[in-house]
Amino acid sequence: MFPIGAKWNEDWYGPIRVPKAGDKIKIDSSNFDGWKMFMIKEGNTVRMSGDGKVYINEAALPDGEYTVKRDYLFMMGDNRNNSLDSRFWGFMPVENIVGEALIIYWSWDPSISFLNFFDLLSTTRWERIGNIIR
Repeated sequence: MFPIGAKWNEDWYGPIRVPKAGDKIKIDSSNFDGWKMFMIKEGNTVRMSGDGKVYINEAALPDGEYTVKRDYLFMMGDNRNNSLDSRFWGFMPVENIVGEALIIYWSWDPSISFLNFFDLLSTTRWERIGNIIR
């Protein structure tokens, strides 16, 4: 489970704040293991000394705060219970997005709960289906 050490599971996950460029994350011995891989994926070498100081690229972390370099997204799989997604491998950098939406393939009233499935189906907005997204 991401981050390592979180007391969550795949069904009861969060809350979590998705980091963006410039955000500062307080790093100490209590959460170092959970954020270590995140900092490595940003292109850093990371270590913690025996006295609890965190070093990024062999320089002591100023004020114990790591400054995020990129914008990120939380990615959820389309089959929530059988998907390995951000709950397991962490956040995805925005620049890794390689596609964009092209067409509206289904549209319904968003105020209707998924729990009321048949009510949801009766609110299909037929005039939107098949429209090109501009």
